[in-house]
Amino acid sequence: MRELTEKHGKVFRLPFRYPTFFLADPADIRHVLVTNHRNYSKARGLRISRSFLGTGLITADEPKHSALRKLIQPSFSGERIGEARKVMQETVERRLQEAWRDGETINVSRELARMSLAITTIALFGKDLTGEIDRIQDALLVCQRYIERRVRFGRLIPEHWPTPSTLRYRKAVGVFDRIIYQLIEERRREKDHRHDLLTALLEAKQENGEPLSGKDIRDELVTMLLAGHETTANALSWTLYLLSQYPEAEERFHEEIDRIAQPCTFDDSVMSQLPYTAALFAESMRLFPPVWRIGRRALLPDQLPGGVKLPSGAEIVILISVLHRDPALFPEPDRFNPDRFLIPGPRSSFLPFGGGPRICIGEDFARNEAVIMLALIGSGFRLSLMNTRRVKPEPLIALRPREHIMMKLHSREKSITRQTHFFSRQFQETA
Repeated sequence: MRELTEKHGKVFRLPFRYPTFFLADPADIRHVLVTNHRNYSKARGLRISRSFLGTGLITADEPKHSALRKLIQPSFSGERIGEARKVMQETVERRLQEAWRDGETINVSRELARMSLAITTIALFGKDLTGEIDRIQDALLVCQRYIERRVRFGRLIPEHWPTPSTLRYRKAVGVFDRIIYQLIEERRREKDHRHDLLTALLEAKQENGEPLSGKDIRDELVTMLLAGHETTANALSWTLYLLSQYPEAEERFHEEIDRIAQPCTFDDSVMSQLPYTAALFAESMRLFPPVWRIGRRALLPDQLPGGVKLPSGAEIVILISVLHRDPALFPEPDRFNPDRFLIPGPRSSFLPFGGGPRICIGEDFARNEAVIMLALIGSGFRLSLMNTRRVKPEPLIALRPREHIMMKLHSREKSITRQTHFFSRQFQETA
């Protein structure tokens, strides 16, 4: 896509079955996502994914999207995120104590997915689903790869044909259905009242006064599973991968987290002491944006600020991955340089969570989770990359590492007092 942009400009059209325009110009992107967003619905790719995601917050069009967002927003308020920080810290501390050992080699991608899944499901659903991590991860990969093939080659093979890939996809969707519907039924039988997203969905009323259907609740929970743990885990995997390649950045990262007074909890004052850690995460999302493209469909004819006219029904592909590596916006765009995000200034061309009214509702949740996870991991360990070949991205719904990122754990030489805050009193007695 970068090569095509360099050859044809920041707006170009490819000869697909549907008129499809690719955008990498900041002004044009802002026009579609913000200024004239009402003229654009979800694109064909996400409509295809409805057989997996249903019509949750990611895939729903108006007016359902606005109604869902209004319902879900309280679950991501500042107060709720403050409560979720405790879940984040306790979850990561517990996993590091139980499974991370000096000298061992771990699958970082899978470990971070496990932690992020636990955080998402405990904070939003009131239940730890990490016992299902292998089934969820395997099914999620099958679904993403199938949807990507449908977007590219769908018209060649009808969806109703029972091909091997279609049968695998239906089985994978069934995995999510069984897990989520069981979770819903268990909560309905509970007598204790919880203050989480699942309870909010179960208690919500539609405009006609009727409660949400089981299918509506299922769609939203599956959406949150994907958006809440897959994208964050991928972004953190890239962050640790990049840190292992840039020793100076890794040293500054460790220096920053070592300056935090101990013991601590990750309240606002502590979070404010971790600007470089937050910048590391931001810079990794610039280079490897979790959502590398955004799709839209023009409802009516429109003209972009750059002058290109879009016909009604045109498919729009916003190239976040190309925008983030534009040398006019980010000097030396291929270099990992977290200092970019320590300099005050507008970030209108940095869109890892999208933009406009449909910006990711969990942005603050994800940023808090990432900083806490990085701080806790970096406090106890330094990680060295064991892959012998360069890790390449796989551009599915989320931009994931194509192969597992394998890293060796090196325990950092810190005082027992400092380590024990992060890994619990029980670890102190063992040490």
